[in-house]
Amino acid sequence: MNNRHAPAGNEQLSERPQVAERPMMYERDAEPLPTIMTPDRRLAEILEEISAQVYGVHAIVIGDRNGLPIASSLRGRPSMAATAMATLAMTAAGKITQSLSLPNPEDITIHAGSWNVVILSLGDGCTLAAVAGPKTEPASLGWIMRLHAEEIRELLAILR
Repeated sequence: MNNRHAPAGNEQLSERPQVAERPMMYERDAEPLPTIMTPDRRLAEILEEISAQVYGVHAIVIGDRNGLPIASSLRGRPSMAATAMATLAMTAAGKITQSLSLPNPEDITIHAGSWNVVILSLGDGCTLAAVAGPKTEPASLGWIMRLHAEEIRELLAILR
């Protein structure tokens, strides 16, 4: 492509702007745009992270105050049952401690034969519950769940 044109009238050749010798748009190295993750997708990712961080986690769910699933590693009826029971268990634990003039529990652990269930209160009636096998240490599972609790609370606030 020739960028030099004859000067017009009383112009001098040096007064004409020149086209910059830069790469064309399609030739440039462009950085990819960051992907924006929805709160729902991030909640699912957090559940996957917890499952990956703790050996033996079989199911993990986030439930609302009515016992309905917000996010879950399970699908269908098992998800509904798990979140409903987690909400019920946390409500029952709260009523027990209240009747004894104790503060509401932040988390509860249920040893159910060869299974362990850890339920964490997320506030506003929401729960984070995980079911793990006998080789999983409930205290470790609860600790990992608490590490993610604040981000989960923030995401739940966005979803409201």
